[in-house]
Amino acid sequence: MPSDNGDGHHLAPAVSNLWTRILSEVPLEALTLKGNLPTPHHPPRPDEWHHSYVRTIERISQDGKWLFLARGLAVGETLVYPRFRDVDTTYVKNLKTPTQATADYDDIFRRAQENVIGVWRELGRALTEGDPQLLALVNGDLDTGLADDAGPGTRQIFWAA
Repeated sequence: MPSDNGDGHHLAPAVSNLWTRILSEVPLEALTLKGNLPTPHHPPRPDEWHHSYVRTIERISQDGKWLFLARGLAVGETLVYPRFRDVDTTYVKNLKTPTQATADYDDIFRRAQENVIGVWRELGRALTEGDPQLLALVNGDLDTGLADDAGPGTRQIFWAA
């Protein structure tokens, strides 16, 4: 949610304040990150993160106009997506979900979209009502989809029945 000045490089103050308050709930010395990533040594600065993210995306989109020239070289190195007719359907059909059921990629993607929309709605409500407690996203690992400190059968963040 960009700020009212319209440049897209800065978060709206309410969003920045909300994230700062949420992220400040956990003391820096209590953090441990996976994969030997360094822990932060300064308080959260969501506006700076957003500014850096937007600049990176802008650079990629500006440089992207030259990517079509490299396709011929990249195909031999398998660095480009295959044509639709060449897609191996084992990667898009009957995929195992975190609940061990199976679903096609399009259905899984739609579920992910719905989950993202739901979280943004909660965030919007928390901002509108001025209550960060309304953002109910549990602590967990978004790579594995498992919640921290949850009991058996309740560990899934977005795939719970």
